[in-house]
Amino acid sequence: MRKKAVVTSNGIKELLKKYEWHEAICEYIWNGFDAGASHVEITYKVGQAPLTVIQNLSITDNGGGISRKNLSNKFRPIYESEKNGASEQPKNHSLPHGKNGKGRLTFFVFCNRAKWLTTCFEDNQYVSQEIIIQSNQLDSYDPHIVTTKNEKTGTTVVFENIDPALDEYEIQTRLLQHLKREFAWFLELFKIKQFMISINGKSLDYEDLVYERTSQMINKGIKEKEFALTIVLWKEKLNQEYSKFYYIKSDGMEGWKENTSLNNKSDNFYHSVFLQSRFFDDFYWTESERSSEQGMLFKNRSDNDFKKVFERVSKILHEKRNPFVEKFIELLIAEYEKEDVFPDHGKSPVAQYQNTAIRETVKEIYKIEPKVFTNLNQPQKKAFIGLLDALLDLGADDRLLDVISKIVEMSREERNKLATVLDYASVSAISKTITMIKDRFTVVQQLKEIISDDCWRATEAEIQDIIEKHFWLFGEQYNLVTAEEQKFEEALRRYLYLLRGDGITRNPKIKSLNKDGEMDIFACRKNVGHDTIQNIVVELKHPNIKLGRLELNQVDTYSSVILEQPEFMALNTTWNFILVGRSLDTSGAIEREYTNARPHGERYLVKSFGSARIYVMRWSDVFAEFECRHKFLLEKLELDKAKIMEEIKKNKTAKEVATDAVQNGAAETASWDNEREPIGVK
Repeated sequence: MRKKAVVTSNGIKELLKKYEWHEAICEYIWNGFDAGASHVEITYKVGQAPLTVIQNLSITDNGGGISRKNLSNKFRPIYESEKNGASEQPKNHSLPHGKNGKGRLTFFVFCNRAKWLTTCFEDNQYVSQEIIIQSNQLDSYDPHIVTTKNEKTGTTVVFENIDPALDEYEIQTRLLQHLKREFAWFLELFKIKQFMISINGKSLDYEDLVYERTSQMINKGIKEKEFALTIVLWKEKLNQEYSKFYYIKSDGMEGWKENTSLNNKSDNFYHSVFLQSRFFDDFYWTESERSSEQGMLFKNRSDNDFKKVFERVSKILHEKRNPFVEKFIELLIAEYEKEDVFPDHGKSPVAQYQNTAIRETVKEIYKIEPKVFTNLNQPQKKAFIGLLDALLDLGADDRLLDVISKIVEMSREERNKLATVLDYASVSAISKTITMIKDRFTVVQQLKEIISDDCWRATEAEIQDIIEKHFWLFGEQYNLVTAEEQKFEEALRRYLYLLRGDGITRNPKIKSLNKDGEMDIFACRKNVGHDTIQNIVVELKHPNIKLGRLELNQVDTYSSVILEQPEFMALNTTWNFILVGRSLDTSGAIEREYTNARPHGERYLVKSFGSARIYVMRWSDVFAEFECRHKFLLEKLELDKAKIMEEIKKNKTAKEVATDAVQNGAAETASWDNEREPIGVK
């Protein structure tokens, strides 16, 4: 008697239209294993050459068959079958795999009719049935009891009127590869139970999908606490199965499964971990499985032995991952190098360290959380690596951790590992700072030597060459605007470019009669946090020139030109003018200015008006300020000053000393080159 389902045939097709033929075949294989089968065989025949279309195809399993009593449940309308119960089945078991009864109806994607020949054992006898469903009548099925002498349970599904597009080549390539990705982990899990899938009598061999398989015993020889561990690394991602731990009982049956912590890392580390032991035979995995009294008698996740084994297995798995991931890290670094993602700090020793440090930090972060670097376009890569570089330079470990945590969810263990990496980077940053201090001390000694000792016959130009590269002596993180005696209009043009990116295509005009004045050093610094712009103008004098009223008037003139030009002046702008020489003249002009400015409470200040200040410093003052700022580090470093002086005096002239100083690793790189746009300006 034909049974009618509620859902229409077209409705069923609409629900199952996403299935491709090879996926549909997998559904029938899963149906066999859900029915208790240990062996599922695919059998097919092809037509005569040159045509190799599939003439017939069947799938046979040695499961328990379909009971007459459960027939209506098995073939109820889709999503109403007995497998609805499977949807309530915990996801921590591999069987039953099928759900919602959809598998038996997917045949319509590759043939017109399916026929089930099934034998079950019920009421102390073997009962065989035949059920037929047409592809144009998926909402009904036609069952018949058939006479058989079969004394083995199982089911064969025969597919008839197969799509001509399904040929032997498709079976041997597309289907076989899909079956391996679908069932490799499952066959490995039940290997001790000898589960098998075969195609025309040949067992499905998935070894070409295995990247590596390793096995070892944990707690070997300790009764009840011995574990057989097998870790399989896969060359490709499995179809639907995440990387998991599988806990197997002594009889080879699965007790529980759960995801490993290394899923979704975007590092192609696909793996399955199988752990078998008698320890799991009476193990309660969830609170709902046991009462509080049982918890005192039976093992559970709180058991110390389980915790120790789990920790050890996890460590082994991470050790497996490290070399596996290394090759992907190198590919990532090569890709970033090709795309010019990494910042270039220059060629000095410290800069080379910085270039290496950001790459090593990226490698370590990738090992812990590769997802951070996935699905980024080229601008996003540059922005993210730039952020890492900046935070490393600042030693802002906590802020960096927060940034990465917001990009991906990290476990406590992963966060702790990353913190360790960043701590190491911070230590390296300290090392970089020490190197920088040593280099700066050398520059100061070089300047001291050629300025204080007239036998070097240092020129103003040679001193200026050094200061142009080392204007950190007058303030950190300034961008050099002009040097080499540039006139005010050129200085203004470059200044506007540095701050706003304009002024290059237009020629700003200065009306002052003193517009042809030439500043030795003009640098600026934009403080983004406080939205302020700080500027310094340094006027350098030859060691033989004593500083007095004439030299101070020259700086006064510079300040007047600048303060009268609207483009130079803004509410958030400050100007410091610094006159520097070896000594003061005997007129007392500078000393009187010091006295007049004393109420402002600033050392070396001689004039203050609005947002501008003028300072007069002797070189001995500049060197004393440096040593004061770095006193603690200089003392702790115990620099070999005699050796440094010995190296300095290997030079024959002041020009050679200046050349060495310019090439020193402490040299600033954020400057204007006459042949290029200013470095570091966006």
